[in-house]
Amino acid sequence: MATKTQRPVKAETKDPNKTTKNTIKKNDSPKKILEVLKSTKNALIIMDSRFDYDALGSVLAFSDALKQLNTPHKCIYGYEIPAKPKEYFDTERIQEDVDLKAFDYTLYDLLIFLDSGTLEHHTKAGDYKPPENIPTLNIDHHAGNSSYGSLNYVLNRASTGSILFELFKEWKIQTDQKLLNYLLVSIVTDTGIFQLNNTTPTEMRIVAELIERGADYNGFIEFLTNHTTRDELAVKAIIYSNLKIDNIRKFAYSYILREESDEKAIKEKGTISADSIKTLIDINFAFVIETDASFPDVWRISLRSHSLDYNVLKIAQKFGGGGHKVAAGCTIPFYDAKTVEEVVEKIWQVASGIKNAS
Repeated sequence: MATKTQRPVKAETKDPNKTTKNTIKKNDSPKKILEVLKSTKNALIIMDSRFDYDALGSVLAFSDALKQLNTPHKCIYGYEIPAKPKEYFDTERIQEDVDLKAFDYTLYDLLIFLDSGTLEHHTKAGDYKPPENIPTLNIDHHAGNSSYGSLNYVLNRASTGSILFELFKEWKIQTDQKLLNYLLVSIVTDTGIFQLNNTTPTEMRIVAELIERGADYNGFIEFLTNHTTRDELAVKAIIYSNLKIDNIRKFAYSYILREESDEKAIKEKGTISADSIKTLIDINFAFVIETDASFPDVWRISLRSHSLDYNVLKIAQKFGGGGHKVAAGCTIPFYDAKTVEEVVEKIWQVASGIKNAS
């Protein structure tokens, strides 16, 4: 079995300028945001590093909207978009493998962040900071979002796609099938195909309208559920093999280490995480611990609630992470935990000290 020990790295320093709850701002009006977009000379859309279909769909949809507003713009991503979504979407407009820290921002007068609960998560090191002299637009649905932008539109919704759907209506954006599909996949995937407790009548009505207007719901569901890759199955095999259940403390966990991924020649893990084990009975929550070459100094943790009343977001936030009540994520530096077992105990220390009410 692959070793569970990772090398320690230098201690982390706290950012004194990090936004706190005391600095949360009110949302700007859709009208004001539209006025800014129309007057922008060159915008930069930066996709969140934690790839999912809401992040991708939101970027592609917003890019289409900016084209209609005649707003010049560029889309960038700090890493590689997985191969599977490229089979379904034309992602060529998004420049991949961009070093966000070395990027030349001088050509842009507005930075746009979509579906990003925190700025720091735009790089996998978790320490991203945009240039201070360029205005930023933050449109998001994550509960822990601190309204970090110069302009903010943050709502408690199931997905960023559902927020964009209503903004585009107000802005009178014309929607062809491609744009409708971008919004649909954002909502469908972030509601867990309508299985998560963030599924509301509002989300269902939006999806129904998207389908009525031409979005290909059946086509995307067939693609999402019937196109499993060999790598995705290999990841699940490792997760199931390493599964541990703590019947006393009512949680389950597994891990997938970089050495195990390399041994099975896994190139892309996809978006598989603790979803693979969250359905276990008689537990409150589940989590998966990962090490990855793209995250060289940290353990990646994905957390999922089994009980809809159990709030894993509170656990993630204690480690600087974010997400939702039933699905959240965070990282723990190697210098804070050298083994899988130490990571597990750190998570339990936080979980046991939290009153996990709604």
